[in-house]
Amino acid sequence: MLAETPVPSPAELRDILGDNLRKLTDSTEGSVSALCRELGINRTQFNRYRAGESFPRPDVLHRICTHFGVDARILLQPVEEVMRLRDGALGHPELAQFLGAGLTLTESAFPSGFYRMTHPADPAPERYVLRVFRVYRRDGLVFFRGFDPVAMAQAAGRSVLRRDREYRGAAFRQDKGIAALGSRRNAEGATFSYLDRVVAGGVRVWVGHTSRSGRDVLSAGPTIALICEHLGRRVADALPSMRVSGLHLLDDLPDPHRMLHARVEG
Repeated sequence: MLAETPVPSPAELRDILGDNLRKLTDSTEGSVSALCRELGINRTQFNRYRAGESFPRPDVLHRICTHFGVDARILLQPVEEVMRLRDGALGHPELAQFLGAGLTLTESAFPSGFYRMTHPADPAPERYVLRVFRVYRRDGLVFFRGFDPVAMAQAAGRSVLRRDREYRGAAFRQDKGIAALGSRRNAEGATFSYLDRVVAGGVRVWVGHTSRSGRDVLSAGPTIALICEHLGRRVADALPSMRVSGLHLLDDLPDPHRMLHARVEG
């Protein structure tokens, strides 16, 4: 007969969770007070969770897990094991200390919801692409999904079918920013991007650059500038930008995208 796996006692579960919460909060920028305000949790109560003295309600536990990009396994396993199992090869011990997959990308660092992104067009460098994509969290990972604008696909001589214009990817925390790896279906046109958060014109945006794979990558140039702006969590927040997605002249871009791209070009 197989030996039964012992079920942790309530006290053991509180101890495991408390230890994991201490590790997660120690690696998070900012104060515990700011974290509690963002989570909507009383600081005294949160400190009791961290000390292993109390256990959160299911809805509070869900808020904590969503914020830190983990799942309920933090009740049963050390958070390092949860991260390693969550992130597969990128979170393997061989790479975990070198790539950002083993680091938590929190909601405050890169919120879920819809983003407006602009970048120079290829193969029409005098124009800029405006697109909308969505960031979401699932199984403790941070994903993004969007569609190339029809005009962009047409300019590049690619299929304009919605299925062929779809791209997906994952985002990971870096030491001073965010890294993202994405591609269209069947690993076509893979991209690697880096973003850093700044405030421009009173608006919080993420700026960076991207490079892509492909046989024509040398002729297309090594990198292009990216600017991303969080629009909100609802589809209604993104609809105005969705309606104008496509190719634009620099002067037609919204602020602060126009200002930042002009600075890069200058």
